[in-house]
Amino acid sequence: MFRSFDHVSLAKANADGIKSDRRIPRQSSAVALTTGLPRKQVTAGSGIGFSTLNRWIQRERRNSEKPPVQSDPEPEIAELRKENRMRPEERDALLA
Repeated sequence: MFRSFDHVSLAKANADGIKSDRRIPRQSSAVALTTGLPRKQVTAGSGIGFSTLNRWIQRERRNSEKPPVQSDPEPEIAELRKENRMRPEERDALLA
């Protein structure tokens, strides 16, 4: 069975009866989403229920900030190119 630091801390928190820790849902949903493990395996290692983990994951996905959609990347590209042209000049000025 897979156990990471998050699984150990979650299992200990559940065993101690600490259910008010707000990090537990975020940590367990992050473990489930980033490790690629099946959710059943994550719940078995952490001591939380399968449906509880699913609820936490859904809430995390709803609340996660979505990056703003940029319609035209050309202004940003132009600004970055300008900054890149200035870098050698700044370096030369510092070395002089």
